[in-house]
Amino acid sequence: MRDAPRWLHPPGRLVVARGAARAAGTASRRLRGGFGVVIGGRVLLAVESDAVVALSQGRNTTLISGTNGKSRTLAQPLTYS
Repeated sequence: MRDAPRWLHPPGRLVVARGAARAAGTASRRLRGGFGVVIGGRVLLAVESDAVVALSQGRNTTLISGTNGKSRTLAQPLTYS
């Protein structure tokens, strides 16, 4: 029997990191701090530095990088999927 992909059963630290990131993003949005994406990502990586690798396993990914317009660019594909 094959082992389930790691992203199906993430390690405890990753679970905590995701919860903290979601809480930070929610707080940022409620306090009118923007979309809450940047702070959530920073919290996620502060708690678990390998989070991006673990969460992207078994998935097709798109990297959006730059200095302006990332939040809107990220939000648009999510509304169409």
